[in-house]
Amino acid sequence: MSSDPPSNLPRIRVHELDQFFRDLRAAVLALESAYVQGNLAEQLKQMAIANRFGPGLARSYRFLLKAPRLPDPEGLRRKTVHALLDQTRDELFKIDNWFHAEIQTVPVGPSENGGVPSSGSVAPPTSAALVLDDSTSEANTDVELEPIDAFLSDDDSLEGRDDATELLEDMVPLTSVRYVVSQGVAEPVALRLDQVLAARSWGIGFFFNDMEETDRVTDLRARLALEHLARDLLDLSRMLPRLLRGKPGQYPPLVPPRFSRAAEQLVADIVNEHEPNASLSRLCEDYLQKTDLRVRYPGLQRRRGARVQVTLGPSQAHHQQKVDTIRNPDHFVILSPWALATAIPHFGAQATGQQVPMDHDLIQRFWRSLSGQPASLESLAYTLRGMLHTAIHGTISDPRGPLVLVPSAVRELLRVWVKHECFRSTLAMREWEETQGEFFRRADGRLGTRPLLNPKAPSVLKKFLELNPIGSRVLGRVHAVGPRSAIVDLGNALFGKISREEISWSTTQAKLKLFLNEGQEYEFVVIGGGRHTLDLVDLSRKRLQPDPWNEESLAELAREEAVPGCVQSQTPFGLFVELRPDVVGLLHRSTIAAEQQEAAWQRYPKGATIQVKVLTLDAANRRISLALASSDSATADLET
Repeated sequence: MSSDPPSNLPRIRVHELDQFFRDLRAAVLALESAYVQGNLAEQLKQMAIANRFGPGLARSYRFLLKAPRLPDPEGLRRKTVHALLDQTRDELFKIDNWFHAEIQTVPVGPSENGGVPSSGSVAPPTSAALVLDDSTSEANTDVELEPIDAFLSDDDSLEGRDDATELLEDMVPLTSVRYVVSQGVAEPVALRLDQVLAARSWGIGFFFNDMEETDRVTDLRARLALEHLARDLLDLSRMLPRLLRGKPGQYPPLVPPRFSRAAEQLVADIVNEHEPNASLSRLCEDYLQKTDLRVRYPGLQRRRGARVQVTLGPSQAHHQQKVDTIRNPDHFVILSPWALATAIPHFGAQATGQQVPMDHDLIQRFWRSLSGQPASLESLAYTLRGMLHTAIHGTISDPRGPLVLVPSAVRELLRVWVKHECFRSTLAMREWEETQGEFFRRADGRLGTRPLLNPKAPSVLKKFLELNPIGSRVLGRVHAVGPRSAIVDLGNALFGKISREEISWSTTQAKLKLFLNEGQEYEFVVIGGGRHTLDLVDLSRKRLQPDPWNEESLAELAREEAVPGCVQSQTPFGLFVELRPDVVGLLHRSTIAAEQQEAAWQRYPKGATIQVKVLTLDAANRRISLALASSDSATADLET
């Protein structure tokens, strides 16, 4: 029916699946043993892993050849590898329910049921291809990374798109093909290919009249499981050196427990019920970055998708406890029964004062779907939690899995809330980037928000500071300019940072791009070497010039009866007047008679010359309070 996916790997047929997993497990364990014994490079050449299991698994173990090795007395790597192999085995073989499906082609149009009138379970897709892996690069990379994740900054970082991802997207296209199950269900159920593959997570298998299609689906599922294993093994290799530097027993198991993964899969199934928007996160995102799901929508402007953290804690205390563990929680969608309950009218308005826009008919159907009518916000949260728990532990009798055990109105409400929160969290992140984020530009041109680490520190940094102590002048080329700071290449794989407060004496709110151009070389003053060896060298530009507030002539300003100045800006509370270059004082509204204030604002627009008198001068805090030089002359001026 369809051509094979573009790959040099042989197709894995149904009768070959068991042997495929046996070979995969044996290969992984052999490579792990070779890694422990120190002959991994020879074993990789001998086994030709890329030819048998693809480049992803080979890359995972090639990474180990350059990764630092630390003692692992608790066997954290060994335990995690076995847990990942068990997870792969469950993906491939845990089948408790079988359904016969017929292959149909349906028109892909605006209708909700994808052209299958008897089934309301499927809507046509809205994108060109299913994104199963979340390693797509993003113009403005997400900023909410845990500090422990700072080591994920090499060429194989999450933001890099690899061949395996492109292969998977080609393997599982969104087409007009539907797999329709009509036996054993009240109404025919039409599933997309990605739903058929995801159903394996719940022990659901499908067989078809066409053996070729059965083999094709089996092959796709095996390749997905293989790529997930290879991706997680690579993440494990990246994470482990940092984790082993901690205290023994400090970190919980890296692979999440089955119930947690089941809860995440259930939410993903509900979000993907009509179109594929959600995908489970990879190992390092789940463990280090508090991200259980990535969710994409057209127009979201977040190519890797919004971050979703799933927790089934029903109370406000449970929800807040999860929020407290996340840095920048506004950048996340924190999905909990409590969060859903607060978004529903009648309770949500009292709890938060904010409600997600919902259709009135949906709200009515939601309340009718509840067996009882909860009397409080907490009881509603417990009711929602009970629905999800019942679905996860319930008996599966539908090819869609346990999501059908959740009332349709609840599923729809959850989708509406998740979509609203994805856009809300993305907007919050973009606003944060504009006001507080610090950016640098990587060598490939992409923007990032983690500081560029000095890769050869401490030796290069120590030598640099010995040759250039604090106060020294150095030359540097601007590497990237952000809203709050700029990264400067000092040469010899060493980088520095200059904040906007250090760019000019004129204002602490200076726009860096008005003073610095990327790629240009400037002179800087060294003002610090960082708190630890991975910090950037602190630089300044304004300290190349004398501090205008330290001039002795400022003392003369307080003795003069009238000082000419230039109105720098008008504010509702007063006028900012520049008395000397980069020396600005405030003429507060309260120093002007009430009847003269309106005329003064008209008389002295921005750029106008004004005569003022210094009331107080605080050079240490850079504050000068002003008044009009002479009330009589000022009054005469205003009246004229």
